[in-house]
Amino acid sequence: MFRSPVDRPPPDIRDDEEKADVSRILSAFPPDHPARLAHERGVDTIRLSHMVSDSALIKELTEAVLRARGRLWERHEHFKP
Repeated sequence: MFRSPVDRPPPDIRDDEEKADVSRILSAFPPDHPARLAHERGVDTIRLSHMVSDSALIKELTEAVLRARGRLWERHEHFKP
């Protein structure tokens, strides 16, 4: 069974708008909070939401992901032949 290397961070598929949204949301936490540190390493937003206990912030993170996926689908639609 294939296992990805553990010494390499996962690919960051977030667009710049999602990264900015997540940074804004996580700014409520101190700089050494695990979610902020993980965000800087490129951990995806859904995994970040598991590091947050405030349900309002979890909802904001989820909405940031959904908006980003919507933008991805819009771009995809423009490239259809």
